[in-house]
Amino acid sequence: MNVSANAAYQNATKPLAATSPAVYSKLNNLETNTSVALISLSATKSAALIREMEAEEDSLLAGYRVKILDGNALGSREHRLTESNPWIDRRAFAG
Repeated sequence: MNVSANAAYQNATKPLAATSPAVYSKLNNLETNTSVALISLSATKSAALIREMEAEEDSLLAGYRVKILDGNALGSREHRLTESNPWIDRRAFAG
């Protein structure tokens, strides 16, 4: 299993007849339905494996789907918040 398309390209056991940019071009032109089907299949197989291993965890909040955001998700937006909103105290974002 490779962590990226580039890693898969570099680790190919047989030389590929396409360049790395050609592979990325092909990936960029995949139809959305293809990606949806691949992710759906992966999720189905993963869920079956998790059940088989008895590794299911209780929900953090019963009856609700809970998503946890990494603090880094806001980091790249922080500078835009201070620049675009005159009401934000810029000192709160210092340092």
